[in-house]
Order: sequence, then C-alpha cells, then structure tokens
Amino acid sequence: MAVIVVAASKGGVGKTTLSACLTVSALKKGYQVAIVDLDGHLEGLGSFSRWYQLREQNGGDLPHLQPAMRYPDEELQEAIASGADYVIVDTPPGNMARAKEALEVADLVVIPVRPSPIDVMNMDAIVDAAEAYQKPFVFVMNATKAKSKMAEGARKYLGHYGEVLKGEVGDRVSYASGFLKGMVGHEVESKGPIIEEMKNLWRAVEGRVKRKAKRQVRERKGAA
Repeated sequence: MAVIVVAASKGGVGKTTLSACLTVSALKKGYQVAIVDLDGHLEGLGSFSRWYQLREQNGGDLPHLQPAMRYPDEELQEAIASGADYVIVDTPPGNMARAKEALEVADLVVIPVRPSPIDVMNMDAIVDAAEAYQKPFVFVMNATKAKSKMAEGARKYLGHYGEVLKGEVGDRVSYASGFLKGMVGHEVESKGPIIEEMKNLWRAVEGRVKRKAKRQVRERKGAA
C-alpha cells in the first residue's frame, strides 16, 4: 500500500485534475484505490468528492471515497486501513496545516506546477514542508504547451529543488471537459498523444513509489 499526496502551496495548479488522473490510471492497471478529499468543507464537498459523485452518476469505475473534513488524521488512517493498493489524497491550497496532516503519512508527494513564473515561484512552502517531514517529492508540469520556452525555463528552475518528472500533463481541453462526467482526459480521448502522456505519468509515479519501497526493505535488512 502506498499513499500519494497531491499538494501545492498555490491554488489553480490542477491538483484535483491530477489526483483524478492518477486515480483512473491506477484503476485501469487493476489496483484497488482509495481517494481522500481534504479540499473541502465539513460536508465533504470538495472538488475531488464532486468528481467522484459525477463519476458514480455516469457509471464509471469507482475508487473508495474517504471525505476527510472533520477529523483528517483519523479519516486518513481509515483510508489507509481500507486495504487499497494506493491511497490518493487531494489537499487544499493555502491550508498548510491540513496539507501537513497528509504529508505525515505520505509515501510520495506529487507537486503539480503550471509553467508560469507566479506558479513556479510559489511552491516553496510545500517543498519546505515535504523536506521537513523527510518525504520524497516530485514535480509534475501541468498544462504545458509543446515547445514552450516558458515550460523549459520552469523545468530548469524546478530542477534545482527536486526531480521534475518526464511524465507531464499537456494543455488539453479534454482534462477539463471530462470532469463534467466524472471522467479524466484519457477517458474522453481514447486515442492520440494523451494516452501515452498518461501512461508515462503513471509509470513515473508508480516507479518512484516502488523505488521507495525497495529502499525501505534494504534499510530494514541492514538494520536486522
């Protein structure tokens, strides 16, 4: 079991969209998935919960939903104890206290960043928090345009702080339009570059999780 926390210091970078994409990618690989919605109010109606409800209404494959509004630490633990192979957590922007509750249990922190100066320069708080909790983190470039000089500059800048995954999310209408039916971009478009795009992203994220698990096994053997 692995906990993937999607987090950012700033809103509008595509956290929920990325969380949904990772969820569907894991489901398509045959994994059991639990999703945790920390980005909402006490009634649990964050964007991730709304995406789940729309997906349920339209008959899509469903993960286990764990709204975590009232007692996030306890509800996170319930999701972890659900038996899922992956727990994917969507966190709120700007609410570092709630995000840190997720970071405490994270196996990997995924930080989406749009290739604009204001987005790139506002990820320091979440990076500092991940480092404080000694959690591995990666950046995912979101809404990128082909051959964009701004995106290339963002990659180089972020590379000084941590790993920027080669799996990126392109600037595609289908990511937004899919949300209306509880879908994701690579369900709206059944062929084309978006399919390979999502395969590369999931492969990269899954690879980082497995890398950490192998390292933990080696450390336990070394300490024995």
